[in-house]
Amino acid sequence: MEVEVAVFRDYEFPLDKPVNFYLVRAGSVSVLVDTGTGRTLSTQALNPSVVVLTHYHWDHSGGLVPLARSGRGALRVCASRRTIEQLSRPSWVLEHMETVGRAVGLRAGPGERAFAEAMYSRYSAISEAASALGVEEVGECLSKMGVVADWLECPGHSDDHICVELGRHLFVGDNIIGSPNVTLSNTYKYFESMTLALARPSFATVHPGHGPGALTRTDAASLLVETMRRKRRRLALAIAAAARGGGRWVGLDEVYRTVYPAPPNPVVAWVAARSLLGYLASLESDGVVEVDRSRSPWRVRLMG
Repeated sequence: MEVEVAVFRDYEFPLDKPVNFYLVRAGSVSVLVDTGTGRTLSTQALNPSVVVLTHYHWDHSGGLVPLARSGRGALRVCASRRTIEQLSRPSWVLEHMETVGRAVGLRAGPGERAFAEAMYSRYSAISEAASALGVEEVGECLSKMGVVADWLECPGHSDDHICVELGRHLFVGDNIIGSPNVTLSNTYKYFESMTLALARPSFATVHPGHGPGALTRTDAASLLVETMRRKRRRLALAIAAAARGGGRWVGLDEVYRTVYPAPPNPVVAWVAARSLLGYLASLESDGVVEVDRSRSPWRVRLMG
């Protein structure tokens, strides 16, 4: 299938770099892969036939809001089942911040609480837009549109993440962002899913969620390797901190200070804490550590 790909970019605080989203023309069908924050879609009439979301995060799904306001009834929106579930429950952002703070002993000040409320408001608007447009599971959705596409589950940056292949183009969302600073919900799932994705023989170009609009397969693989090298270092620091207990419980706040000794500001501190929970999930799923979530901060100890 011959396709044409155009890249668009949005930027809004608290993004540290602009987000990419893509309009893919395949014959008479126009596919929008992710939607950006909504800023560009509020000002440009891109008129896609179908939208495919790689994951639920606001900077990739925020464009659903202006699309819903435009009243385009023929538009189909495709996403994974887990993305659909996340979009239907905006309260997760407040629950997640509470969980992260409890886990590592961070206390939310007025600024952090205001930020969480602002994000909750944003996700509520996205949820309402998704409900108005209707979001279908990606496989059936694309087949109904007659789009020749393939997709695969790519958990890593988020558990609901998918990668989408259109023609000779692989759209990888935030699992590759043009730098090795990807935040992950599970390191092991990320390495497995992206190794399988980049091993597919049918694509030539990779399109990341941030950074350059296009990468070669070789460049994307190099970024994956460098990302995993950095994540292994963080995992090693977390294991070393847990090992200080000599088989006894160690507070996750102590582990946090070892892995992230000096976050430059409160927003980065909370993002770092969220990343630590991703490392913790990886180590726990592999039987390396045991986690006690019954108190704040959580406690961790090495197994065996």
